[in-house]
Amino acid sequence: MQKIWKKYYAKSRKNRQRCERLSLNWPIHAEVIINKFQEISNLAEKNGVSLKVDIPEFLSTSNRCSSKQLGNHDLGASVVSLRFGMEYTGEGLLARTIEGEVETHYIEIGARLDVRFSPSLGAVEVYFWPSRDLNESTQNPESIPFLYTYTFDTDDVVNEWVENIVSAFLVFNRHTSRLERSSTLDNFRVRYWRFKDIRNRRGYLSSFQHILTTWELLVLAAILGIPTAFLTWAWDKIALFW
Repeated sequence: MQKIWKKYYAKSRKNRQRCERLSLNWPIHAEVIINKFQEISNLAEKNGVSLKVDIPEFLSTSNRCSSKQLGNHDLGASVVSLRFGMEYTGEGLLARTIEGEVETHYIEIGARLDVRFSPSLGAVEVYFWPSRDLNESTQNPESIPFLYTYTFDTDDVVNEWVENIVSAFLVFNRHTSRLERSSTLDNFRVRYWRFKDIRNRRGYLSSFQHILTTWELLVLAAILGIPTAFLTWAWDKIALFW
């Protein structure tokens, strides 16, 4: 038993030391994220686009505003966010009754990018939250964020890493915003990102996200001359091993 415990404890201790090291280094790498987020925010502001940076209080400085938003916030974990602001869509609803008229103007809340550091996991996770209407329920399946990427080493968090994430996030906002127009390539890329979310591949989500729609599977089957039933079965089997 001593040998079994010694082997377990050695691995456990190594992981705890790794998490402690990453926790100590996180503020340094968080600054890289904050600076890059602020850079793209400043560029957006010059073009009249609201792109805000939310910074945890313990990372904020005297010349920088930290996030003071109401709502639920992580304790222990640290989240740096980049988000598009709220914008009128130009559409709405006019309700006319005997008592009078009431106008409701639709407002869109832009997409949000969260870079979350979890000290317990010793991991940096990147989540994309889609755009949604102001009055839309956050329980809507379409409003659920997905895990774009992650790393167990904060040394990966360098300028190029952050720039690649921001670039993908802008594509994602274009895909989910009703005020933007995404290309076919944009749509396919977002579907692929949702598909490769490790939670999706392991079946943790309420519904499995496919790369191809049922219609696209039918077209592919027709082109390749493959029976549709067989193609659908094979596609589902492949997905279980991703």
